[in-house]
Amino acid sequence: MRGERMTVRLCGSNPNWSASIAAGLTAALSSSSSSKANTSAAASSSTGISLPVTALGLKKGSFVLSGDSLFVDGARRPRAAYRGFSLDRLRVGQTVGVGLDQQGRMRVFVNGVDQVG
Repeated sequence: MRGERMTVRLCGSNPNWSASIAAGLTAALSSSSSSKANTSAAASSSTGISLPVTALGLKKGSFVLSGDSLFVDGARRPRAAYRGFSLDRLRVGQTVGVGLDQQGRMRVFVNGVDQVG
């Protein structure tokens, strides 16, 4: 919801993992619309919502920040609004949060500091 934020703390890392952390927001999808977004759904809950294997598989109605790239509705976008940070630089013990402001723009917080200029 607008004006709310979800924050997670990184509790560990795996040096053998090559992928980046991703954070973002998406609208709830019905199982029929999510199967159009990505045919290899990895998870399905009792509500009938299927999730793609990776966050980058989210399409319509999604904002995903992965490493230093922003994807809106599945398409990579310029990140001029962000202050040049990268989720790849996060370390164990740090926090990352995402939310929508009152105007419907995604906000990203690193250690509680808003990263949108």
